[in-house]
Amino acid sequence: MVLRIILVFISAVQCQISFSQSAKLKAAIGSDLYADSLYEESIDFYNESLKIAPNNDFTFNLANSYLQSGDLENAKKAYSQLLNSSSASDDLKAKAAYNLSLIHISEPTRPLY
Repeated sequence: MVLRIILVFISAVQCQISFSQSAKLKAAIGSDLYADSLYEESIDFYNESLKIAPNNDFTFNLANSYLQSGDLENAKKAYSQLLNSSSASDDLKAKAAYNLSLIHISEPTRPLY
């Protein structure tokens, strides 16, 4: 019985490792696509990686892909998600805040009246 429990535990750990590796692989493909200026395609891979394993770095890269593709609304959502994340590093939050401010500066202003 104890052996069976140990084997189930080991199997669960191996599954977790493979999910993590799969997410990292998809994010790496997203990074390669981003480097080749294929922003729309990189968005798909970053989204897939985030479905497997949420990760602040993947979210930041996704936001950058949205920004480069011109999808400012989704870029703002992803950057804001990082700013509200308790697990995001201060450095990543600072980069997200900076990029978010660039989006706001670039948007046309509307008259107050």
